[in-house]
Amino acid sequence: MLIKKSIQRSSHLIFWKNLCLEQSLTALIMLRKRKIPYTLYFGIRKNNSKLQAHVWISSESIYVIEKGNEEFTILKEYSG
Repeated sequence: MLIKKSIQRSSHLIFWKNLCLEQSLTALIMLRKRKIPYTLYFGIRKNNSKLQAHVWISSESIYVIEKGNEEFTILKEYSG
């Protein structure tokens, strides 16, 4: 998917912090502009008594921003 490749390439070129939230929101805007359906996920997990949050996005069964190998409990799902 071209959107996924664009986000991966640009994340290495910018000088500010570009983590899952920024990447997922960028993908959301790009998908919405092209009228491609997507699902945005907000997840959380506990790791050594610390909470970790993660945001990922999928479109047509393809992860645009990866969920990763860890199991996250989905707190909120937003489809557009």
